[in-house]
Amino acid sequence: MGARRLGELFDRYGRAAVEECFDAIIDKTTETFRRELLSKIPDGSYVWEDYAEHDGVDPPRLHTQRITLTVDNSADVPLVIDFTGTSPQAKGPINHAGDYADGVFLKKWLAPILRNLADTPERAAELDVNEGVVPLIEMRFPEKGTLLTPIFPAPTNARTFVILRLLGVLAGVLAKATNGRMPADQETIRYTGVYGEDDRGPYLMREVLGGGSGGRHYADGEDTIHVVPDSRNIPAEFAEARWPFLVEKLGLAQDSGGPGEF
Repeated sequence: MGARRLGELFDRYGRAAVEECFDAIIDKTTETFRRELLSKIPDGSYVWEDYAEHDGVDPPRLHTQRITLTVDNSADVPLVIDFTGTSPQAKGPINHAGDYADGVFLKKWLAPILRNLADTPERAAELDVNEGVVPLIEMRFPEKGTLLTPIFPAPTNARTFVILRLLGVLAGVLAKATNGRMPADQETIRYTGVYGEDDRGPYLMREVLGGGSGGRHYADGEDTIHVVPDSRNIPAEFAEARWPFLVEKLGLAQDSGGPGEF
């Protein structure tokens, strides 16, 4: 259906007009992020770091992820994210080749955190993240051989533990820069899985369960969401239709978010 509808769009308006609209959407994102979000970060340099506590192979130790954020709103590229100080690559699979393709994936992965600077939560929800954020961010990586610049054949299968923690590191450095206008940190990632075989053959169900975000400067954290930007859970109805099991209950542990304001 998606291919058919996109084809109809090109047939109706022509390739040039449709591609110009795509470019306009991307340009609008660049302009909106610069005007509404980045302008709220004071010029200066700010540092924050956090850690992965285990790589699954070596004895537990702290694997540092550090961001030095430099802001110059008058520059063509107003944000510089420098990962110098990040720990050497791990023996276990928590490495992520962040420097691949000049860090474009990490730019779009981290940019949703900036939406917390919007004037209202409703406005934040309206802001799309697309290729338009790329020109606003420069990434500087340490030399080869770190968690974010691993040397082949460094294992990378559990890289989500590091890149999800990076979301918290960016939120932390932005909180320093903006007097706390960021949510508190949260868990990194929690997978559940069910596998087996039924009359249709082997099956595997994997789901990421999110307990919610950290508290915000104006309200509690959001319930049930996961830290992965723009992700969605698998609805119970879909799971029951696709796999041979029943979901007896999907809910929240009462008061598990902790007491106190926000």
